Amino acid sequence: MEHSDSEDEAVRKNDIRVAKKKKPVKEKRRKTVNQFKVTRKVQMVSVTTESDPIIGCIDDEFKNMTQVANDANLVTESDLNWFKKQNHSQGTSYDHLRPHDFPKVRATLLVDPKPIHDIQRQNNRDRPRPNVEGVSRKEEEEALIEPDIEKGERPCLRGQDCEGKYIACNQPFICKEFFLKSERERIEQTGQKPAERKLCLMCTRADIARAHFNIIADGKGMRQDNVLSNYFNYVDVEGEYRAENCIRDEPGKYQGLPFPIVRHTRCSYVLGTTGEKSLRCYKQWKYGVYVKGSMDF
Repeated sequence: MEHSDSEDEAVRKNDIRVAKKKKPVKEKRRKTVNQFKVTRKVQMVSVTTESDPIIGCIDDEFKNMTQVANDANLVTESDLNWFKKQNHSQGTSYDHLRPHDFPKVRATLLVDPKPIHDIQRQNNRDRPRPNVEGVSRKEEEEALIEPDIEKGERPCLRGQDCEGKYIACNQPFICKEFFLKSERERIEQTGQKPAERKLCLMCTRADIARAHFNIIADGKGMRQDNVLSNYFNYVDVEGEYRAENCIRDEPGKYQGLPFPIVRHTRCSYVLGTTGEKSLRCYKQWKYGVYVKGSMDF
């Protein structure tokens, strides 16, 4: 009996020892379900005239266009615009005809720049080059005047968008058309001006500069059978412009300006008057006059 008691005691101690060695098992907590809902598809709703009243306005607009087309015997809108342009040539804007706004025309005119000889660094200075007309400073100053209606002069083609209207002064005005000397002689001989109005000198300068800077920004050049301007300015000649106020092609590249042109900046003009009628004019106060023997820095 004693032996049995000793065995039971040994088993009990062994159970206690094993129980101490075992680690308590932690109860696993159940994860709480997130109440946030993720929407993976765009919600679709029906669009009606009640929810979007603007639909009715668009429908009416299309109805009006259809009515106009029916009244015009189903002619296209481009045909209508063409006839309007033919019947009302005065005051028509031709901004949409500017070549530098058309990528296709630009791709035709522009090419990768090819190295050419600098005209200032070669002995072959009598080689053929674009035949453009020279314009003096005096001629251009006579063009920076408001049109004299009594003489039949016409305002710039741009109208209220003329560069002359953006000059900072008390009374900005629209400049008159700009004609080259050869064009003025033709008008005097025939007694007729072109049916289409032309740009003023400021707008002409601005368009040339815009096209030229676009070519430079694109890293391109122009085909040598094309030019950006049909005239050039005399520079570094007594009484004319200074080269520092002009733009032209970079050395060794043809970019459409083989000869210098005055760089248009709106801050370079100041308001004044001229003539017996005291017509408003713009004086080129910031474009220095070249004086022979002056020091250039």
